[in-house]
Parts: sequence; structure tokens; C-alpha cells
Amino acid sequence: MTPLIQRPTLLAASVALVVVMLNVSIVNPTLPELARDLRVGPNLGWAVNAYTLAVATLLLAAGALGDRVGHRRMLLAGLGVSALGALLAALAVTFPAVLAGRAVQGVGAALVQPATLALLAHAFTTPQERTRALALWGTASGLGIALGPVVGGLLVDAVGWHGPFALLAAACLGALLPALRVPFETPRSGRREPFDVPGLILIVAALGSGVLALAQGRVWGWSSPPILALLAFFLVALTAFLRVERSARRPLVDLAVRRAPGFIPATLTGLLAFLATFGLLPFLTVFLQTHLGLSATRAGLLVLCFPLGFALGSALSGRLTPARGARFTLTVGLGLAAVSTLLWCGIGLERPPGLMALNFGGWGLGLGVSLSALTVVALAHVPAAQAGMASGLLNTARQLGTALGVSVFGALVASASSSPSYVTGLQLGALLAGGALFVGLALCLTALPTSPARPVAPALRLAEEEA
Repeated sequence: MTPLIQRPTLLAASVALVVVMLNVSIVNPTLPELARDLRVGPNLGWAVNAYTLAVATLLLAAGALGDRVGHRRMLLAGLGVSALGALLAALAVTFPAVLAGRAVQGVGAALVQPATLALLAHAFTTPQERTRALALWGTASGLGIALGPVVGGLLVDAVGWHGPFALLAAACLGALLPALRVPFETPRSGRREPFDVPGLILIVAALGSGVLALAQGRVWGWSSPPILALLAFFLVALTAFLRVERSARRPLVDLAVRRAPGFIPATLTGLLAFLATFGLLPFLTVFLQTHLGLSATRAGLLVLCFPLGFALGSALSGRLTPARGARFTLTVGLGLAAVSTLLWCGIGLERPPGLMALNFGGWGLGLGVSLSALTVVALAHVPAAQAGMASGLLNTARQLGTALGVSVFGALVASASSSPSYVTGLQLGALLAGGALFVGLALCLTALPTSPARPVAPALRLAEEEA
């Protein structure tokens, strides 16, 4: 396609991704004041979980639906839904209303993410063009993550916890302007073939019940009848989904992807990395403000070192993986992330902010190096026609890791009634997180294929191949 088509498409996809990443990162600075204002107790983690639950359960379905109705339409719909969710949260006066807004935001994000990738796949047709487009698209992701803590902290200090959600609503509406200027719609594939409705219903039910059980286990009790019923329903729905996908004419998930060398260990390692990182990070943000007494702005500036390190690590990974191989890159990245995480075991009420900034930076640097390499490894041996579906599975696993991490680390600090006990909970969480990262590293070193991965086009190729 010509630059007249490529430029507005790249702009729309990048702006939309910045907004989606803001949905994730801008919320953490609001948590302490939101908890005080609305008198939220152990369920505070649901401000993150409600969003993650919606994204994790709908990501695969949204990608498949976009193939049939067009991804430009899905992008516009997702931004509109996200704006509505942010507005609901901004106007909320109760915590359940905030959760409803966050869930709607998650639905919108699930529609937006695969749409941006598919639009770029159609607009940029050569490997060189795609490489440049994906580099800018990835920069947009890092920008959204980096801006969230700082902008959120400034708004919380200036106008309260409602401010970040109001900004998100305005940002989503603003992102509609470049999205409307995308000058084409993607071809709608598979319209004459039956849509895998049974598979869609079963996977949404399985993921929803599983994440809900993980999130509420520490509140209701892991042996309580509701949790046991949710876990049983998860297993039944997942088993039924696997049976349906084996016989479906056009399955939502092609189970043959599991045989691609490196896909399963890279996916599981990504789940562990998100569990360790994005499960612990929200509670560290609460610690900085509530127990160290830092303002939301100062806490945001400290946490900013994490996404800055992440962006640098992603750039380094792009050079390190081709030069030294995925195993070496993952050893460096996961090792650094694990050590940086374990250093939080020494956290205390008197720890200098400078040391915490270095800790956040090293943590983000290691994770950035790792996740980029894991994506390359996971998709390296996946056929081009399955790359989009495999990418959806990879991202769904990471979202599930986030939900599981929030549940696990929330259980460690939920009973804390004082700063010392909260610190103890964080130290145990850091030990667990570091252990999870080392398990992921061991999994990569023992289960990844030893032969170098062949270079492939990005996971974006699926929409183009189907068209």
C-alpha cells in the first residue's frame, strides 16, 4: 500500500495502543486514594482484576470476530467502549461502579489490541516496512506504560482519583479521530464458513470462571463451595472446549500449534513473568504511597524507572537475540529480572528512593529483554497461517498470569494491619516472584529447541494470509 494509506494507519494503531497501555498503567497511582475514599479493603486488587478478566476472556474471540466483520470497525468499536468504561469509572461513587467501568474498559481493550495488529498487517506488506512499523508500534506501547504512573500521579495529587479515569475517557475519544482516518477496511475472511460459536462460549466460560476463582479464592476461602464450584466448572468447560476444537471445521484455536517447537515453554514462561511482575507491582505502588508516605507524583516517578528500563530492554533484545541467540538473551534477561525482583526482599521503611529507582530500572530492563525474546521463540516455528491465533494464545496466557499474580500477592498482604506486616508480605511476595522467574528461566534452558529459530514475519501475517 502507498504511504498515503500506511501513515494514517500507523498513527491510528499507535495512538490506540498508547490509550490501551494507559488503561493498565495509569490505575496503580489511584489505588491508595481510591481505597481510602471508597473504604475498600482486601478487594482492592479487583480494580486491576476486573480489567484483566475482561481482556483475558475476550482477546481470542475479538481477534476471530474482527476477521469476519473487519478490524477497522473493531478498532472504532473498541475505542468507543473503552471511553464509555473510563467515563463510568470517573463518575463512580462506589467501588462496584468503579469495577463495572474497569470491566467495560477491558472489553474495549480486547477489541482494540488485535485490530491494531491486523490493520498494520494489511497496510505494511514487505518485511522491511513491517519491521519499521512494528518498531514504532512497540515504542507506542512503552510510551503508554511510561506515561501512566507519572500522569496518573499528577492527576491524583491535583484532582483526586477520578482524574485519571476522566483523562482516559477523553483520550479514547481523541483516539477515534485518527482511527476514523484509516482509509481502508480489512477483508472479511471466513464469512461463508460457520463461526465456532460453541468454542467461543466454552473458552469465555472457562477463562472467566478460572480467573474469578483465582481472584476470589483468598476472600471466599480456597475450600469454600463457590470456589470449588468455579474450579470444577473451569475444568469441565476447558475439557469441553478442547473436544469441540478438535472436531470444529474452522476452530477458534487450532490445537496443532502446541506442537510448534518452543511454543509451550515460551508461553508458560511468559505467564510466569507476568505473574511475578504485574502481580507484585500494584502492591509496591501502594507501599510507596501508603507506607512510605510518598505523594502519588513522587511514587509515579519512582515506578517510571520500570517502563523506561522495559523500553530499553526491548530495544536491546532486538539486537541481542539475532547476535547471541534466544537462550543467551533469555538467560541475561530473566536472570536480571529475577535478581532485581529478589532484591525487593530487602525492602524496608527506611530504604533510600535511589536504590528503589535502580531496582525498578533493572527489573524493567530484564523483563524487556526477556519478553521480546520469548515472543520470537514462541512464534518462530508457528506456520504463518496460525501466527495470529498463536499470538492471541500467548497474550491470553500473559493476561492470566497477571490475574493469578494479583490474587497470590494480594493474599500475602491482605491481612496486613500495619506497615511492618505489609513489608513482610511484600518480602514474601518478592521471594515468590523471583522464584517464578527462575523457574521460567530453567524451563527455557531445558525445553527450548537447541537449533536456531528461523526468522519469520511477525504474528501480524495471519490476517494477510487469510485475505
